Amino acid sequence: MKLTQEQKKIIESNAEITLINAFAGCGKTSTLINFYKQRPQNTFLYLCYNTSMKKEADKKFTGSNIDVKTFHSLAYSAIGHKFKEKIERNEKLRVSNLKDFFPELEQYEIDLLLKSFTYFINSNLGENEFHKISFNIGGFYTKYLQKLWNLVCNENSSIPFEQDFYLKIYEQCNYKLNYDYILVDEAQDLNPVMLSLVMKQKARKVFVGDTYQKIYGFRNCIDALSDLKNLENAESFFLTQTFRCPQDIVDLANQYLFLANSQKKLITQKEKTNETWSETERYTFIARNNSTIFLFLAENPHLKIHFFGGVKKYNLTDIADIARVFSTNEKSKEKIVNPLFKEKLNTKEKLLNFIKENPDEIDISSKLSAFYIAVSNEINIFKVIRSIHHYKENECDVIVTTAHKSKGAEWDRVVLANDLLKVSMRDKIPSEEINLLYVAITRAKSLLKNSEPYDIFSLLSDKPNQKEVLEEIKNNIYQI
Repeated sequence: MKLTQEQKKIIESNAEITLINAFAGCGKTSTLINFYKQRPQNTFLYLCYNTSMKKEADKKFTGSNIDVKTFHSLAYSAIGHKFKEKIERNEKLRVSNLKDFFPELEQYEIDLLLKSFTYFINSNLGENEFHKISFNIGGFYTKYLQKLWNLVCNENSSIPFEQDFYLKIYEQCNYKLNYDYILVDEAQDLNPVMLSLVMKQKARKVFVGDTYQKIYGFRNCIDALSDLKNLENAESFFLTQTFRCPQDIVDLANQYLFLANSQKKLITQKEKTNETWSETERYTFIARNNSTIFLFLAENPHLKIHFFGGVKKYNLTDIADIARVFSTNEKSKEKIVNPLFKEKLNTKEKLLNFIKENPDEIDISSKLSAFYIAVSNEINIFKVIRSIHHYKENECDVIVTTAHKSKGAEWDRVVLANDLLKVSMRDKIPSEEINLLYVAITRAKSLLKNSEPYDIFSLLSDKPNQKEVLEEIKNNIYQI
């Protein structure tokens, strides 16, 4: 593949810290491959975000001088394997768990303790810096944070153990990695623990990502490309020419880059396809929430479905569990599968109170909404769940995925669901919802079909003061 001038400048860089802001489909992987191949005398570690990204990277980064790992696999091989049994339980640390370990605390104190601990787990603070945490009012929480941290680090304690816990333990151990270069993918979605882990190393560092694909702020992630750009030993680059999307899709994506205050546009030399949309051709359905995918399945029982990333990741059986929670039949409740609903949220009142007290639990609240919609439309939830079959991708009619899971993937034909951002809303719009729609739009290589009018300018076509209304939408975006 012929390299662009933007790519050539990056490959020639000898900066201590190289920052690459690569828009969707702009050849970041080919840039990194050429970067390490031009340095055969050096050793490289390529760090990526998740297992699916690692599988793809394993196929492309095949040199003897490069290792491919996820942050978690790096930490698991050193530390995490000691907690294997606890990890396999797949339990989340919640307020309800902490009540058993801290019976002396009031409800609001346990809430603050969990928030404080979550902040610590995702921060670059050490265990001797608990007093710096913002929720640590008057030093009250220092001893409780220390006790909770000790429980987490204890292999024999019964406290729920999450994947990010062993990553934090690993970061605290200050392991030194013996590589000349560390390549970090998805740099816009690192959390402070990941960034700290990399910045402690002596190796030269290359961070690549897309500031406008930052969609994991709810996990306390940060954009390393922005955070590091002012360092004296850092050099910043952009990749703006997409090899994936034709002009019509690029035009739509640029509307959201504009809303996100991007100083650069996505450009392409790929012509618009002459193909027309056909319902008989395989396409990918991208939704905001798992619950929307459930309703799509209910409305299209005749379709052969492939669940991108595996059907288990969509937790669709939770909707059946919610139906059992609402049931007045006690025998039905005995069939609840998810331990959260079986043990903690096993009544209608407990479930509704949980959602009220935990507004960030969007997945559970959206599944409750799906349950209500299914009931109002007389959809047999259990029949839908029983009929789910995960077809191979080459045998299916439709690939389904969420916008979050779709990042890094691409398909010829894409349908956007109606639960993504609605730009006509006048409430404050989280900036990451803008980014999420930009991600979904740029998964399409040829054809894009919208269930909602996601083209901003079509929404404004009947408004004489288009510029003012567009600025109003732009001003209603807030950073999270």
